[in-house]
Amino acid sequence: MAGTSNNCHPVERASFADIKEVGDSLTYLLPEESPYVFWKSKVMEYIFTDTSLVIIERNNAAGIQRKINRYLYATTDFDHPVMETPGAGMTDYSCTIRIVMSSLPERVLSIDVDKKYFESHAKSFYLALCEIVELQAMQRRGYDLASNLVGKNQFMIQNASESFMAKMMIETATLIEATYKKHKYGYIFQKHLAK
Repeated sequence: MAGTSNNCHPVERASFADIKEVGDSLTYLLPEESPYVFWKSKVMEYIFTDTSLVIIERNNAAGIQRKINRYLYATTDFDHPVMETPGAGMTDYSCTIRIVMSSLPERVLSIDVDKKYFESHAKSFYLALCEIVELQAMQRRGYDLASNLVGKNQFMIQNASESFMAKMMIETATLIEATYKKHKYGYIFQKHLAK
C-alpha cells in the first residue's frame, strides 16, 4: 500500500461518545442497534453492531461527501475469514483482515489495520469473525435439517385436520426460525474484544 490513509485504527467503546473521535458516524445506526467494533481510517469507517455492518466511505481523506452502506447479518452469510499478519519491514504498515460476505457487491470485505493494533485488536476481531462463520454454518445445517424433517412429515401433516395442521406448521416454522436463524452477534464481539 503506497500510503497509510486506508489503514484503520480501532475506536474504543469507551470513546464512542467522544465527538472528536467518532464525529457523527454513530448517527447512521438505528436506535435499537448497539455498536461493538469500530474501525476507522481517514477514508473508511467500519461499524460492526449487534445486527449489521455499517460502512461509511469518503472519496478522499479530506472529503465531506460520504457513501453509507448497511449490511444486515440476517441477510448476509459470512465465510472464509483470512488474516494477513504484518511483516517486519519498515514499509509494511498494516495487517489485513478479509472475509467473504454474501451481500457485498464485491463479495469480499477487506480491512487494513495499522500494524500497531495487530496484537491488541486485530487478532481478537479476526477470532470473533471466525466464531461468527462457525455459528452461521451450524445454524444453516440445523435449519436445513429441521426443514427437511418438516418436509418428510408431509404425510402426517396431510392427514391432520386443517386447523391442527396450520397451527403445527406455524409453531414449527417459528421454532425453526428462532432456533437456527439468530442474527445478533454483539455478544461474540464483546467476548473476544473485551479481553
